[in-house]
Amino acid sequence: MAIINISDMAKKKKGEREMTDDILNAFQCRKSDVAAPEMNVLEKMSNMVMGKLSDEEKGEFLLMFTLASNGVTPEEYAQFYHIFQASGMIADGLSDDFDDDDTTNPFPGNLFDRSRCEVKEYEPLEDAAERTLVLKIRMKDTTKPPMWREVQIPADYNFMQLHEIIQEITGLEDCHLWQFNVKAYDPTLQIGHTVDDADLFDSGMDDITHEAEETPITMFLQQKGDKLEYVYDFGDDWIFVVEVKDLVTKKIKFPVCKKFKSELNAIEDFGGIWAYKEARQDLEEWGQLSKKKKKQRLEEQGFDTEDEYLEFLNNHRINLDNINDALMSI
Repeated sequence: MAIINISDMAKKKKGEREMTDDILNAFQCRKSDVAAPEMNVLEKMSNMVMGKLSDEEKGEFLLMFTLASNGVTPEEYAQFYHIFQASGMIADGLSDDFDDDDTTNPFPGNLFDRSRCEVKEYEPLEDAAERTLVLKIRMKDTTKPPMWREVQIPADYNFMQLHEIIQEITGLEDCHLWQFNVKAYDPTLQIGHTVDDADLFDSGMDDITHEAEETPITMFLQQKGDKLEYVYDFGDDWIFVVEVKDLVTKKIKFPVCKKFKSELNAIEDFGGIWAYKEARQDLEEWGQLSKKKKKQRLEEQGFDTEDEYLEFLNNHRINLDNINDALMSI
């Protein structure tokens, strides 16, 4: 995988950079030196694009457009992202060794500081055993359609049980590291499972802030709108937003999943969210693909025939009966 070459990016033709600036000006409704007729065309294009995006997606689009227009490939961005994450963790550790006003600090103000998240913590509910939490588990960065499952669970459950529930309702197989954060990977809050050195197959972590099995869910998820992010497989980076939809005075014996969006489950060791979105599109549009595209997709996913690939995907469709049977054992 190639490293981003900043000097090469800086050598892009002046005309290309000017065109990029003109389009960005149109997207952001800023003044431009472009002639009025040309700007009108750009503004119509930007309005058409922006009209189809949510406010959250608009910011992401502008960022990704800027990167793409400067020649940054998805592979280069992915590598930069992982380097940045690692650098942030290193910088956090180094900065702790220096005073804020220490001129020898190589990271003044912590260059890589990602603004640690504020943690909203409650006293766990005393009557949790008589209540039910309604949670929406949504796969992050998946839209049109979104992928989510809504589940009702006993409010006195802990985060280890919530982890097991998420695994069941999303189709994952509990083979990798996981954690709950306010925002994915933020170290302010890390609810997880401590590694068991005696178990070679244990999926625990060395450093956490809260032991999942000892932490009640209502300590952090108690009121409607409360959210945490659940990260699974620190390579494929499956990230799910866990949001409280309701807390009702109702005793429920077992968790139950009744509502969902997007039939295709997450697929273990498949390449994460990007591979998931491609697979979901394949499942929906396979009959419309050209022979060349089908052959390319089969080669990418390591299947010999169309039937094998489609059977594989169909086997990962959600089955509420099977899920709810499994949830009864948690």
